[in-house]
Amino acid sequence: MEGRGRAADRLRAFADCEVGEACTGSEGEAAFAEGFGAGDVLFSATPLVKPCTGCFGCWTRTPGVCVLRDHCTEMPRLMARCETFALVSPLVYGGFSHAVKAVLDRAIGYVQPFFRIVEGEMHHVPRYEGGFRLEAHFYGQSSEPERELARRLVRANAVNYYASAFEVRFHENLGEAKEALR
Repeated sequence: MEGRGRAADRLRAFADCEVGEACTGSEGEAAFAEGFGAGDVLFSATPLVKPCTGCFGCWTRTPGVCVLRDHCTEMPRLMARCETFALVSPLVYGGFSHAVKAVLDRAIGYVQPFFRIVEGEMHHVPRYEGGFRLEAHFYGQSSEPERELARRLVRANAVNYYASAFEVRFHENLGEAKEALR
């Protein structure tokens, strides 16, 4: 099992700018990045990453590194270096947007292809020691059933990624989600 790098990053955020006007004007990708510190690593789900093809290359050919070449290739290793892994996404039918979901799918190399039982369920064996704190910041209009589904999803993601802790927060808009990250 690989260890974490010495200098862990404080924050990693996925800003999904694919929905509506969120990618233009004052809440565009560059504006979203303003105000974060040098120890913060920001990763945007846009431009859209290539979808996972299920080839298992990140497990067999290049362990921990996706074989598809785009800005998401090193995501599993980036995740292994962070203390807090923050996801920012519009709430879409109780889950992440397609762009953020694509990034999470491509990060499957963060775990190994082997299995073990965790809390009575089968899960992949971790590739890295330690665990990050998982934060999910959803924004946009939502119903309580959608929010409950999102809480359950993030809890499952926390178990699958061996997170040390997790938190789910809901915000009216992308600007409020960004403020919560500071």
